[in-house]
Amino acid sequence: MSPARTSLVSGYVLHQRPWRNTSMLIEAFTADAGRIGLVARGVRQRGSRTRPLLEPFQPLLLSWTGRGELHTLTGVEAETWRAPPAGRALVAGFYCSELILRLLGRDDPNPEAFAAYDAALFGLAAGGDPEPRLRRFELALLEALGFAPPLVDDADEGTPVADDAREYLYVPEVGPRRALEVRDPAGERTIRVPGAHLHALARGELDAPAVLHSARNILRACLAPHLGPKPLKSRELYRSMYGGKKGTTNEHE
Repeated sequence: MSPARTSLVSGYVLHQRPWRNTSMLIEAFTADAGRIGLVARGVRQRGSRTRPLLEPFQPLLLSWTGRGELHTLTGVEAETWRAPPAGRALVAGFYCSELILRLLGRDDPNPEAFAAYDAALFGLAAGGDPEPRLRRFELALLEALGFAPPLVDDADEGTPVADDAREYLYVPEVGPRRALEVRDPAGERTIRVPGAHLHALARGELDAPAVLHSARNILRACLAPHLGPKPLKSRELYRSMYGGKKGTTNEHE
């Protein structure tokens, strides 16, 4: 549980919506307290100096008071100014925020997850292809939550996965198995992937398109049991904006 009163701590706004006549409800992600719900009172009044600060993807210093599900925002400062991500990177940022909202409970500090989110937003704001940054974030987030996918040890033999073109069947929550047969094991969702791709993912080396394709399939399958059946709004937004069809390789989220 978050303390009754805090001093300024590093954080981000994940989501916001109007509340009552002049206030807002904010979902924030902080370094010290994890994900928290905040009431920002009076920030929708004309001339509010706080409202312009409460934008997604900007590093903030936040303080609040109170206990329970919702705390009262008592202070906000810009920790630094960062150009927000644009284009596909902007949608990618919404995807990162949605993963935090869906996978982390309130008032549960997770410094590793916060560091992964902060690094992802910094990278997305820098420009370039957002997809490698998303895959690194997904992997780091799974690790921070204790769900790190096994990548470089054969699930059946306990030996290292070969760092070459030999194929493995990747089974979510189990790991890679040597693909000795043409048919995949009955009843299991599997992904065929060269051992070299598994090693590249483990090292975070995701510049090659074929490796990115394998990484996307593996990490999406590893996230699915924890996300549940409810569709991600950020994926739907990406498809509506950029024309990607569900399940195609250009659907980078």
